[in-house]
Amino acid sequence: MKHRIALWGIAAAFCALPFVSSCTKEDNGDNHYPVNAVTSDSLMGIVSGGGQYRQGDVVKITAYPMVGYEFFEWQDGSKENPRMVDVQNVVYLTAYFRVKNEGVVLEHLPNEVSKDLVVKDLGLKIDYVIDSALVVKNGALLTIEPGVTIEFANEKACIIVEDGAALQMAGTPSQQIILQGPIDNSNKGSWGFVEYRSDRMENVMTYVRFNNGGSDKDNATLRLTEKASVAMQHCTMVGGLGVGISSYTAEGNPFRSFVSNKISNMDSYAMHISLPQINQLGAGNSYPNNRNFILVSGDSVASGMVAFSSQGIPFLMESDLTVGDDGLLVIEAGTVIAFMQDKKLTVTPNGILQVNGTISSLVSIKGMLDGVPGYWKGVDFQSNKNAFGGNRLQYCVINGGGGDPEGACLTLGDDILLEMKNAQFFNSGAYGMKVRLNPLTAKVDGVYSEGIKFANNKLGNVYDATTNQTLPELP
Repeated sequence: MKHRIALWGIAAAFCALPFVSSCTKEDNGDNHYPVNAVTSDSLMGIVSGGGQYRQGDVVKITAYPMVGYEFFEWQDGSKENPRMVDVQNVVYLTAYFRVKNEGVVLEHLPNEVSKDLVVKDLGLKIDYVIDSALVVKNGALLTIEPGVTIEFANEKACIIVEDGAALQMAGTPSQQIILQGPIDNSNKGSWGFVEYRSDRMENVMTYVRFNNGGSDKDNATLRLTEKASVAMQHCTMVGGLGVGISSYTAEGNPFRSFVSNKISNMDSYAMHISLPQINQLGAGNSYPNNRNFILVSGDSVASGMVAFSSQGIPFLMESDLTVGDDGLLVIEAGTVIAFMQDKKLTVTPNGILQVNGTISSLVSIKGMLDGVPGYWKGVDFQSNKNAFGGNRLQYCVINGGGGDPEGACLTLGDDILLEMKNAQFFNSGAYGMKVRLNPLTAKVDGVYSEGIKFANNKLGNVYDATTNQTLPELP
């Protein structure tokens, strides 16, 4: 089994007996300074010459590569080795090494795989190279075994799995499969992408690491299109010029499972998915250091259920969202949903909305720009349906709605059924809530409420269309 280590990791210094030049300058008393000479990776090479020296000493620092590696450069870009250092202050030097391929003929994978192929771990730092587009076709299965590292030679290099074919990449915790760009190019977008168009059950990715792919800023590192369906677990995706995963154009169920994956350091969104695909996102996923949203395309829950569960970052709705007849929209505790400017959430008379926050894990529904009054239009609620437990807003914050001149964070229709508990309405560009009170009861028919709070609503907290009055609280 080969070691899996970061190419430019920081390791402990190796200090051998120092060489001090005979042209040492005059001793200036007790001024001594450390020369910190270290290796970037102790498995690739070591450095000698570090230590404590008098001011004015001229010290020889040498980088020694291990077998199979070569010295590349010092952290300041100098390629001089050994190098002489005139000690006038504290010195920090780090030597970087790289794989030496002299005598090693790298195996290049073919441009087409039209019959079953197994790619085995060769025990090298780079096992295989893909020079351009590798297309898996004609029903072939490409299997990449644990521990394999594949170098994509340039930004056009990619893998495409056509309909009917399959790509299986099943690594292990100790033998991840690594997909990376050229070893001397650590920039984002140094290679292309992996694209699945197939729904075969063999499409599996476990413990796969995508390093600095995604050369197209308008697309993704992992693309699920057409009939694509994959099981993806314990995978890591680091660095990309565009989106991490794009699946919003896929026709069916692109994620048979999506659990414990990490997507980080994308210049764009971590994911771009469609509305029904929200149901397929599992637990344990994380999305640090991207544009802070999962982008969601789609405008209607026309039938069936869509259930948002917390992914640790907000979902961003790029269009209006309508819960249509026989549609059920569920938003679980801790979920954050943001809307682009001037968009809104509408619940039609036969749709159902269930917001299931808890006292320790609120649901937040807001505009993309957090806290900007009137950034989006808010929630227009018209439902009187009582199936599947009915409509509820429980432990939630609706923030920044009221984008219409006389709109609200929440607008209630005339014939509705809704339970509201511990809901908060803040930062409306107009009203916190718009209602029509029954003149006999001074209540909203069909609404049960408790623990409702308002704050910072520009035109007032509650507008009553019956009396044309603004009220401080919901009766």
